Formats: sequence, C-alpha cells, structure tokens
Amino acid sequence: MCAMVLLELSSAFDTVDHDTPRAVLHRRFGISGVALDWCRDHQCDLTQTFQAGPLLSGPHNVRCSVRQGSVLGPKNFIAYTEDLANVTSGSPLSHHLYADDTQLLKFVRLTKIPQVIETLQCCVQEIHGWCASRRPQLNPTKTELIWFGSRTNRHKTERMDLCLHVGKEMIKPCSQCGARPRRSSRRRTDNEAAHQ
Repeated sequence: MCAMVLLELSSAFDTVDHDTPRAVLHRRFGISGVALDWCRDHQCDLTQTFQAGPLLSGPHNVRCSVRQGSVLGPKNFIAYTEDLANVTSGSPLSHHLYADDTQLLKFVRLTKIPQVIETLQCCVQEIHGWCASRRPQLNPTKTELIWFGSRTNRHKTERMDLCLHVGKEMIKPCSQCGARPRRSSRRRTDNEAAHQ
C-alpha cells in the first residue's frame, strides 16, 4: 500500500514575506551581490490599487506576495518554502515540493498502517506549525489523502480507520486524486466525451 497526502496551502503566493526568500537565497544557495540585488529589486516597490465601482483607493504598498505570472514567481515561492523540506526530511516519509504543491508519500505493509497514519499526522502537524510561523495557512479541509494498493489490499483495509486527524479536522481518504471539482481550461471534444 502507499499513502499520499496532497497538502493545500491557502493563498500561498499572497503570504510570501519579501525578506524571507532573499535570506534563504543568500543563506542556503549562496546567492549574493548583483544577483541578490536583482531578486530584491524584482520584489520591491510593488503597489496595488483597488476599485469598487467608480471609486479607487491606493496605490498601497505591497509588503508580501509573489508576482504571479512572472518567471520568478514559483522560484521565489520555492525559496520561501525551501526549509519546509527540513520539516519533511526529519520523518521517514518521502516528499515532493514544487511551488505551493506539497506531497507526502509512504509505502507501507498492511500491518504497519496504524504507525504510518501516526507518522503522517505528526508530519502534517509539524508542517502546520511551520506554516503558522511563516504566514501560509495549511487548509485541512482541502488537503487530500489517498491510499493506493491492489484491490485485495484495499479490501483488507475497508474496516480500518485510514483518516488523518489534524487539530479538530479529519482528513478522510478520497477515491481519486483531485476529487475536488476543478474547472477545465478547455472544452471536451465530442470524441473525448463519448469515451468517458
């Protein structure tokens, strides 16, 4: 069996403190001088203006967030969350991080499922603590848990509690990844619709 947790960080790109990515780029990756100044200049002097009907407010200085749609947006967010790998590396779980997508994985024998659930809960709780110290919010109601395995092994786990408990929230296993409704960016052709 394999357990996979897909963590959901709410408004992740909007919470990035401008000083943290630069500190991580310098401390962890050795970026300095002109290159570090260029990263700082990319983020400084950002402003926003709000409009409600004919009324405008601003411009207001933006002290946190990553420019979305830019080449550096995901890279700045990766720098911001880079030390999140330290949290997950301290556990026996495999992890995959890219921008605001964080996945935890663990292959497990049926007899070890309760221990793996406990390990997953502890790691998710540590990530929740990390988020609280950095501004992003871990959203347990949108976090997904899926168990992969043969039909025989999944049948053997039907009476087991395979849920994760994070704070007051319970993350129930879903039957497929991305079970939440998602909007498609394109229309299906008649041929695609006929084959589903």
